[in-house]
Parts: sequence; structure tokens; C-alpha cells
Amino acid sequence: MEKTKEKAFRLGLAVYRVTKLFPEGEVLISQIREAANQVLSDLVLGRSKEARKYAEVILNYLRLARMQNWIKPVNFDILIKEYGGLIAEIGSGGKERVEKKKTIKLTERQKKILDYIQGVNLKSFQAGDLDVSLLKLSARTLVRELSELTDKGYVNRDGQGRGVFYSRIITPNHAKSRQE
Repeated sequence: MEKTKEKAFRLGLAVYRVTKLFPEGEVLISQIREAANQVLSDLVLGRSKEARKYAEVILNYLRLARMQNWIKPVNFDILIKEYGGLIAEIGSGGKERVEKKKTIKLTERQKKILDYIQGVNLKSFQAGDLDVSLLKLSARTLVRELSELTDKGYVNRDGQGRGVFYSRIITPNHAKSRQE
């Protein structure tokens, strides 16, 4: 995934260089740049599905800009090819993660946390929303376990620091690991 982030970073820089050549005041400049920034941001935050969507938006913006004949078509062709490759990389990364989830086992503590989340029917929550006394965990241990559950693909994480929100992903793997 680090290579994919690096590629998105390099492509973002290339987008800035190419859009500098567009006519002054052109709306597509800011739209393409914002989308490129969003791709990198989503990859850094682990939101590959969103990153892929923004990369597809960039492809369409680049195709539109190419038709305007503002600069040499080869500039667009290279970016279009590279963003197509980035989309493929992001897509394959998701498939690899799905395969890895099948072999991942949960600890008893993690099963307990998932059962608690499901029992109180929380769709989106912060670590502080969970009753640590019922779970018999410290707040720090709970955050660490939620981080591991995120890595294992059972919980989504959105945000940073105190603004982190989690959401449970319903998977058949949880049912299987509970039976083991």
C-alpha cells in the first residue's frame, strides 16, 4: 500500500504541473487538483474505496480537459494511463485484503467487543461511547483492540485523534470465528 500512496503523491504533483498550463481562471484546475488531493488523503486514511472513486473522477476530468486542446494531448495521455494504473492497484489491494480476512482469528477480547457493539446496535461510535466497565477493559486497551479490529477488517475507522469514529462491518468471518 505504501507504493500506491507514493504513486498517488507523484501523480498529484504531476496534476499540479499540468493544470498550471491550463487557461487562467479555468474551473477544471481546482476540480482536478481537489480530486487528486482527495485520492491521496483517502489512501493515507485507509479509505481505498473512496480513493478509487476520486481517481475515476480525475480520469473523467482529464478526458474532458484533453478535448479542449489547451496543451499537448501527450500530457493527458500519460496522466490518464497512470491514474488507470492507480485505480487497478487500489482495486487489487482491496481484493488481497478480503483474502487475508479469511485466515484471521479474533481474540476473546475482540469477540467480546464485537458482540457488545452488535448487542447495543451501534452503527457509528467513538471509543468513549463504549462502556469499558462492562467490557472490563481500560480505555487505552479498548482503543488498541479497536485498532486491531480495524486492521483485521471488522471495523471501519474514520477520522483522526479525538475525532475518530468507528463503524462495525458485518462479515460472515465474525460468525465463523465465534464458532471456533
